[in-house]
Parts: sequence; structure tokens; C-alpha cells
Amino acid sequence: MKKALLIVLTGLLLGCSTQKNTLVSRTYHNVTARYNFLFNAKESYNESTAKYAKEFPYTYSSLLPVFLFSDKLAPSKTAEGMDRAILKSGMLVKYHSITAKPKNAKQDTHGQRAFYNQREFCRYVDDAYLYITKANAHLHEYGKCHQTIDQILLNYPNTDTKVDAQIWQGVIAGAEEDLIQYASSLNSANQLRNLTKAQMAFLRAAWADYYIMKNDYPKAIENLEQAVTLEGKKYDRDRYRYILGQLYLQTNKKQQAAAAFHKVARSTSSYEMAFNAQLDEARSYTAGSASDLKNVLLKMAKSDRNAPYRDQIYFTIGRIYQQDKNEKEALAYFYKALEYSAPNSNQKGITFVALADMAYDKKSFVQAQSYYDSATTNLDSGHPMFNAAQLRSKKLDRLALNMREYQRLDSLLKMSELSEAELSKLIDKKIAFLTEQQNKVQEEANTQRQYMMNQNNLTLNPSQSGSWYFYNQSTLAFGTAEFKMRWGQRKLEDNWRRKNRGTLDQIAEEKKEEEKKIEEKTSPLTREYYLKNIPKSAADKQKYIDQKQTALIEVAEAYRADVEEPREAIETLNGLTAEKISEANELKAYSIYYQSYLALNDMAGAQRYKELIASKYPKSELAQSLNTTTHSVSAQSSAANDAFAKCVELLNASKYDECLTLANQQLKDNTSALTPQFALVRAMATGGLQGREAYRKELAAVVSQYPNSEAAKTASEYLLQLDKQTLNLINSTEPTKKADTPAKSASTTSYAPSEGCHMAIIVVPSKSNFNQIKFNLVSLNLELSPEQELSINKQQYDNNNDIIVVSPFDNKKKAMDYYYALIQKQKIISQSGTENFAIFAISCDNLNLLLKDKTLEGYADFFFSSYLK
Repeated sequence: MKKALLIVLTGLLLGCSTQKNTLVSRTYHNVTARYNFLFNAKESYNESTAKYAKEFPYTYSSLLPVFLFSDKLAPSKTAEGMDRAILKSGMLVKYHSITAKPKNAKQDTHGQRAFYNQREFCRYVDDAYLYITKANAHLHEYGKCHQTIDQILLNYPNTDTKVDAQIWQGVIAGAEEDLIQYASSLNSANQLRNLTKAQMAFLRAAWADYYIMKNDYPKAIENLEQAVTLEGKKYDRDRYRYILGQLYLQTNKKQQAAAAFHKVARSTSSYEMAFNAQLDEARSYTAGSASDLKNVLLKMAKSDRNAPYRDQIYFTIGRIYQQDKNEKEALAYFYKALEYSAPNSNQKGITFVALADMAYDKKSFVQAQSYYDSATTNLDSGHPMFNAAQLRSKKLDRLALNMREYQRLDSLLKMSELSEAELSKLIDKKIAFLTEQQNKVQEEANTQRQYMMNQNNLTLNPSQSGSWYFYNQSTLAFGTAEFKMRWGQRKLEDNWRRKNRGTLDQIAEEKKEEEKKIEEKTSPLTREYYLKNIPKSAADKQKYIDQKQTALIEVAEAYRADVEEPREAIETLNGLTAEKISEANELKAYSIYYQSYLALNDMAGAQRYKELIASKYPKSELAQSLNTTTHSVSAQSSAANDAFAKCVELLNASKYDECLTLANQQLKDNTSALTPQFALVRAMATGGLQGREAYRKELAAVVSQYPNSEAAKTASEYLLQLDKQTLNLINSTEPTKKADTPAKSASTTSYAPSEGCHMAIIVVPSKSNFNQIKFNLVSLNLELSPEQELSINKQQYDNNNDIIVVSPFDNKKKAMDYYYALIQKQKIISQSGTENFAIFAISCDNLNLLLKDKTLEGYADFFFSSYLK
């Protein structure tokens, strides 16, 4: 009996070979593939992604990622589960793929022929390839992903997995920053039918991710709203909704943002996400509800569970007070946020930036520099605020350094006038203050250490307590934080403890020098530390006075050149020139006076100091330079005036060739006071000869090259008139209104000035050849700034016109630089066959308003007054 059973089983197994294609073999391989290999692959993949999503270290101060697989942590965090998923899926393909054709199969009907002609007869092989794709995506093996996706699209075109493969092809292209392939893949997925709810959610989320990468937040919101309603996985749905709230805030939709964050706080199982959602809900408040929000936040701060987040709570309260124009309370809560901030944390850096911005706005530049410097110390180098804070800090370095030096020397000179008893009393008071500060710093260090220990205890996962250190994420995070607290941000490299890294002999020598310096240096907690720097002789005092005056002159120069505050420079020097001052310092002070008055367009003030330089220091290089310029201008002024009058006469007589020749001759001497006017005349003559396109280009050159002149103002007005003519042309088939009588805008849209995110836009008729324009713009972008990746896309303005958007630009200045370059190269637009177009720079917020309210002419008025005036 047993022998017979064994024979039967052996026969069945032999009959279930993948080389045979029978009903029995297909059934066997389908069942085994599904309930053994595919089940295990799916379980490993789902467990790994769920754990990864739960432990993902979100940075809530910036947009959360739509997809987590592309993060740099993904390979290390998911490796174990993904490797198992790939192994099981690979075994499914190896042992259960049936490609042999069934013998003696009928092919009478269409269905029978389709069955016979199919590539694969095990229905779960395509699913295995999909899991291999998704697992490799988490491991950042994108090349392998492309291979398996191609397998699915080529060999399994009629399966459900084709939809997922098509979308994954897109999101992987996004991870590789290939936006063209991203859009192409998603468009292909859009054409497929009968998508499941999960596939629809995946597709909408992918489109949202694509538009976020293009900074097109309105379309991202539209797709993400759909993804939220379709997504079945709770942790993904909560993340999508949080991103939706952040996008609402970016587009100034505060009520929708507050509602989204409120839902996240009530829905998510992550305490950290719920907490940050509550904070962002508070930041989304509108006028009238601030008092209740502050009470809620203060109640949150009292909870022991929120101890690690108190810095964020107090910072948020400070922001609310700042929004309500209550600067005193805002400062108090920002300082309180610093007290509770972890060392070297982004939140601490963000708080320092807020304090620095407030000080900068009040023109307290020394204090602002200190705060910006602290911000760069605490912020990660990749944080969105880091570069701006570092730039401001460097910009204020000279001013702050010399102001501190001036104050130090001034204090030492005052101390030199005190009696010995008074001096000892003052020094002892200073030492007592420093001792108190040192004790306070030590107490704060102890508090921070205790804070880190408490945070670790709060976040420790009991199930991991027995794991090896490097597999235990909680203890690993604690160790990292403690290291940063002790050592700060350190790059992983040899001799990381050392400031200077060289040979061992060099290091030993440097160490001896440092020890020698330390021995020679006196402690600031002793009287000798202060007494040794106090000047005693008259010569020493005069030396300190000269150094103090030099430092103050450097402060004035920093105000003028670095901070671009000429009035502050003049006020700084006003007290100095009344003192007895060295000739070198006096000459430099006069030079700063002269340049500052020029910057203020105060010609009388500039002339006064120009004459002082010439009379008191006639042999100086500065005086000779100014005299040379004066004589040159005096000799040329009469001839230049005559030439300008002749140019205007020729222009009025429509003798454009002669006018252009004369203007070009005069422009060879660019020192003439009439140079901007000659440039304007040349622009008008060029327009008369070559038409509107050349006219626009020359006018833009006048605005760009002579921005503070009256000629530039006139050129800006002419540019606006040209743009209004163009707006009339592209919006109507009727004859264009005259440039000197443009239609008044009936716009009620309130466009707001902005220095942040900007774009350049080109308004063109809908029938324009967008592909040709895009190709030309890409070529221009490569010519202007090959290192910057600018995206070019088209948005519908109305039924007759489109807006081509070039983005992103970090600030208004960069957008205007591109605007002027585009004006100079506008032929690349007309070459596409587009005759009527208008070019503007616009902030991201104002573009949203423009697309919503359709007030193009109103924006043209705003553009002139805020950008070109």
C-alpha cells in the first residue's frame, strides 16, 4: 500500500514539472507560488515598509516626502525585509514559471488562441517581478528596477501589474530626477483602464509628487486631495494629509491647512506626527483665535510627555505673538525656546534665525550677526535656512567684528581714567559676572544631558531593548545625539578630533605650540587678565585712540558697502570727525562720506566732501582721481549737451540712422553724465529702425545698465507701455490701443511684494509652438547658468492664451536677472513664430493669484511699480 502511494506521489511530482503544461501542473504551480513564495515575499515587503514608515525620521520644518523609498536611509533600514522579498520572488520565478506550450491544446476560438499564445502560464510570476521591482527600489538598485519593469511591460501587458509597473517606472524616474520620464510614465498610466482603488491612490500620489518637484503646488494639491480619499493604508493617508496641510500653508490657504492638520492630529497613531500637526494647526491660525491657541499650546508645554518638544511649542507661541505684532512677547518666547532646545538641533537654529531676522529688521546688525552665526552652528548644512543664514552672517562679519573692537578699545580707554580702587571694584564685578555665567553654562549642560536621557527613555522601544547596539534604533539615536552634544557636527574622517589634520610630527608640534599659548594666556577670572590690556602711558593711550578710530571707520565702510545703509555710515562718522583724527583716517572718512552721499543721490553733500578731499589732501590718489574726472566732465559737458540736443532733433525728424550713429559715438565715453540719456535715445532710434522687438531689447538694456537714472525710469515706462500693447494684442483681434493711452486696469487683485520664491513667465497665444519655445529656452538656460536646473512648463491662462513658466528662482533678484537676459534674447521666442508676447518676473504667490483672478493687466501695473520703477 505504502509502495503504491509513493509511486502515485512520484508520478504526480513528475507530472508537475515546469517543462510540462497540463491542468495538473498549472494548478500545482499556481497554488504553490501563491501560498508559499508570493505570500512570504508579500509579508516580508509589507512588514518592512510598515516598520520603516513607523520609524521614519520626518523633518516637519520642511515638506514631508510623498514616497519614503527614495530617502537615503531606506536601504539600511529595509535591507533585511527587502532581501527576503527578492529571494522569495526570485525562487517563485525560478521554480514555478511555466513557459512551455500546452500539448494538444485546441485553438478553435479566440479565447483558446489567446490562452495558447500567452507568454507565461503561472499567473503569479508577474507579481513576483513587481515585488522584486519594489524591493530593489527601496535598496536604491534602480538599474535592476528598470530591468524587471521592462519584463512586466513587455511580457505581461494584459495583467493588473502593468499599472503598478508603469507608475513605479515614473516614481523611480522621479527619484533619479528625470522629470521628463516621470511625466511620460504617469501619462501612460493615465491611459490604462479598470484601475483598482489602491492603484488610483498610488497614481494620484505620484502626480502630486511630480508637481511638488516642479513647484506647481496648486496641481499637487489637486492630486493629493484625491490620493487622501483613495488611500487605504493609514500611515500613508496620514502622511499625504500632512503634506496637503503643508501645501495649503505654502499657498496661503490657512483655513484648509488648519483643517488638514486637525484631521492628522486626530487620526495618526504617531505621537510625534500628532504633536507636530497640532503645532502646524496653531501656526495656521487666522485673526481672532490667537488667545485660545496660545492657551492650548501652553497647556501642551506643561505635559511631561511633551518635554522633548517644548522648544517647538514655545517657538510656535513666539511666532503667533510675532504675527500679532507683539514683539516683546515674541522675543520672550523665542528665548524660552532656546532654553529648552537640544544642542546642535535644527529647531535651535530656526529660533536663532527668527531672532536674527528681528534684529536685522531693527538694524541691530551686531546682534543679528551673532544670531546668524549661532544659527549656522546649529542648522544642518542641508537645511533650507542654512545658506541664507550663512550669507547674512558673512555679510555682517566686518561690521560686527569692528564694532566689537571699537567697544573693547573704548572700554579700556575709559578704564585707564579710573583710580586703582575704582578699577579693582569694576574688575571684581566683571569676574563675579563671568563666574556666574560659567556656572549657568554648566547647569545648562547638565540639564541638556538629563534631557537627552529623558528623551531616550521616552522613545525607547522595549521590544528592541535586547538587540545589539547597532540594530537598536533608539539607543543608536541616543548615542548620536549625545555625540553631537559633546563634539558638535563632525565629519566622518581620520583624526576627526583634531582641528588641523596633518602628519603626526606636525600634530605634535602644533600641540606643543598650543600648550605654550595656553600657558601664556591668563584666565579671564583673574585681575591680571584685564590689567595687562589697560593702556598706562600717553603713547599707549594715543595708540588705542587711533585703533578705535580705525575700527569705527571700518564700521562705517561696512554700513556703506556690506549692508548698503549709507545713512548709518554717515551717522557713524559724524561723531568721529569732531575728534582729533589722523590724516589717513580722516581721508578715508571723507571718502566714505563722499560715496555715501552719492549713494543717497545727495549731490550737494558729495560735492562738499569732494572739495574737502581736494583742498586738504590734494596730492592723494583719491583727490587726483576726482580732479581728473571733474576736468574731463567739465571739458566734455558742453559738447555732450550739444550732441544730445542734436540726437533729439534727429530722432524727432525720424532720421534714425544719423541719430543712432551720433548716439553710439557719444556712448563710447561712458563717463559722461548724459550716458543714460544717450542710451535711451539709442533705444528709441533702434526701435524706429528695427521694430518693437529690438526696441524692447534696448529699453531693457537701459534699465539694467543704469538702474538709478531718470533714463531707466523712462525706459521702464516705455517697456510697460509695450507690454500693455502686447496684452491687448494677445487678448483681442481688435486694433491695438496707442501706447500713450493704455487701458486702465479694472483689477481688484491685491498683489503683494515678495523677495522669496520667484518665476519668470511669458504670456503667449494658445496657438504658439510651445515645444519650439521650450527648446529655445532650454538652450538659453544652458548658456546662462548650466549648473542651475530650471523647469519649463505651460499653464493655461484663459481660452486664448497660455503662460510659460520658467522656475524656480530663489529670490526676486535672480528672477529679474533672468528677466533682463530674456529681454535681451527675446528673439528665441519670436523665432518660434510667436509675434505677440509679454515677459514678467513674478513671485510664486502672485502667480497663483494671477491664474485665479485672470488680472494680467493689473499685474503689469504692479510689475512696473514694484519691479521696474
